[in-house]
Amino acid sequence: MRIGLTFDEIFAQIEEHLCSRDLIRATSILDRALLKPSLSEETRSSCLHWLGICHAAMAIDALYKHGEPEQAQVGFETAGAAFREALSLNPNSISVRLSLARLALQTGEDPSEVLGYLAPIADVSADSFADLSEVHAAFMMLATACCMVSRFTEGMKHYRFALSGCLGQKVQEPDLSSFAYLRAYGMPVPRDLKEEVLGLIGRFKVVNDAGLSEVRQLAVINNWGEAQG
Repeated sequence: MRIGLTFDEIFAQIEEHLCSRDLIRATSILDRALLKPSLSEETRSSCLHWLGICHAAMAIDALYKHGEPEQAQVGFETAGAAFREALSLNPNSISVRLSLARLALQTGEDPSEVLGYLAPIADVSADSFADLSEVHAAFMMLATACCMVSRFTEGMKHYRFALSGCLGQKVQEPDLSSFAYLRAYGMPVPRDLKEEVLGLIGRFKVVNDAGLSEVRQLAVINNWGEAQG
C-alpha cells in the first residue's frame, strides 16, 4: 500500500505556477497537500518550506510593488511560521535555515537571530550535503551575519571556507547576495577583510555584477578592533 505523496510529486504540481509567479495557486496546492496525514515528516517539511518561500515572495511584492505594508507584514509572519515548523520537522535542513536567515534580515530583525539559525552548520562537514551551492550560500550568509555583530575574525574564517576552502573549490560562481544586507544595515567591515574578500572573489568568473558592486561599495573601518559605527 502506498503511504503518501512524495515531495517531488507535489513540486511537479506547483512548478508551473512558480514559473508563472501564480503564487496564490501554488500556496493553495501546498495547503491542500499539508492536510494529508499520510505525508512523511520530510515531505511535510519540504512543503512547509516552499509554502514559506511563496508567502515571503508575496509579502515582498505587497511591500515594494503594491505599497501594502500591513499585508506584507502578514505575509512575512506567515512565512516565518511555515519556516519554523519546517525546521522543527527537519532540523538538519540547510535550505530552511538559510530561508529563515534571509527572512530575518529582510524584516529587519537583529542579526544575532541569523546567527542562531545558521550557527549549527559551522560544525558540519560540507561533504555530507548533496547541494553544495546551497551550503556555500549558507556559509556566505553565516560569515556576513558574523560581521554584522562585529565577529570579524569568525566571519572571515567562514568567507575563506566558502570561497577558497574545499567548498569554494567546488563552486562555479560565488553567492554574493548576503553583502546587500551588510549595506542595508549600514554595517562597515575592516578594510583588510574587504580587500581579502574581493581578492577571493576575483578568482571566480563573476556574472553577478550587482552582487560584486555590493561588495565593492561596503563601508570600511580601519582595523579589526574598532566598534561598529
